[in-house]
Amino acid sequence: MTTTNAPKTITIPFATFWSWLKRHTGCILRVGTPDIYVSDHDCFHWIVDEDTDGNPNVFLFFGKTLISELVLEARDIQSVQLLPAKDPENPDHSLFQIIGGQDEEEPYPLVMFLMEHGIEEEPAANLARTYKH
Repeated sequence: MTTTNAPKTITIPFATFWSWLKRHTGCILRVGTPDIYVSDHDCFHWIVDEDTDGNPNVFLFFGKTLISELVLEARDIQSVQLLPAKDPENPDHSLFQIIGGQDEEEPYPLVMFLMEHGIEEEPAANLARTYKH
């Protein structure tokens, strides 16, 4: 029998991820859907916010010029999975996959964020589950 050291997928609530992401916009390397992605650049900056209906928005700017805009439907979001980025040259990179689906739909990936680092859970003595880097 062989055993593998397959990295474990960790699921976290979207609200936890979104709160953390807002504090780490400078750590975003790439954002994408199953169809398309945009990559960071030294001249770009990210803004992560919500619209008036509470839908999460991700904007990529070059100076004051909008390069990309991603709007998520909050009602479609179920959770976030932290996956290994599988990049041997950058082992600290982390891939966050927002999982969507409603009611009886099979869950599916909505958006992926490649980040410079991941989230580490604080000690269990902390009763409120919070995350830090």
